Amino acid sequence: MKIEFFKEFVPPKTTVQQRRQNTQGGYLHSSGRVAAATWKAVLEQHKPPYTIQGPIRITIALTWPHTVRTRRIAAAVPKITRPDGDNLIKMIKDIMTKLGYWNDDAQVYSETIERFHGEIPGVFVRIEAEEVRQAGEPRLARQTAGGSGDGEVTGK
Repeated sequence: MKIEFFKEFVPPKTTVQQRRQNTQGGYLHSSGRVAAATWKAVLEQHKPPYTIQGPIRITIALTWPHTVRTRRIAAAVPKITRPDGDNLIKMIKDIMTKLGYWNDDAQVYSETIERFHGEIPGVFVRIEAEEVRQAGEPRLARQTAGGSGDGEVTGK
């Protein structure tokens, strides 16, 4: 199964790491609640028809509007300022888990996040569910430089 979409909007910069403390423990600041609600609204539109089982690979590319400085450099400029990519992906994966994309975000074995300043702000998401094969079950051959790559079944 493969899910892929682009949603044009200005991604929130607030992450789950920006929590406040009180006597009962941590709570999400109002800007964090707004960010979570924004992500939920965007991701809810592309929720899969059923919960994904097995290992998952996810790619997320976020683009924020150009700043005055980045507009002069190029069409798309890597974003090297806050928020951190690992904090961003944590919030996004937590919301995807709550929406039922998968049972547990531990299923995500590979995650890639890219952050840019660009002409069109938004988020690109690609989710690929890997097929799980039983031990001893043959798999399709991969195309190699010398091979035919016609999808023949091999015993490897």
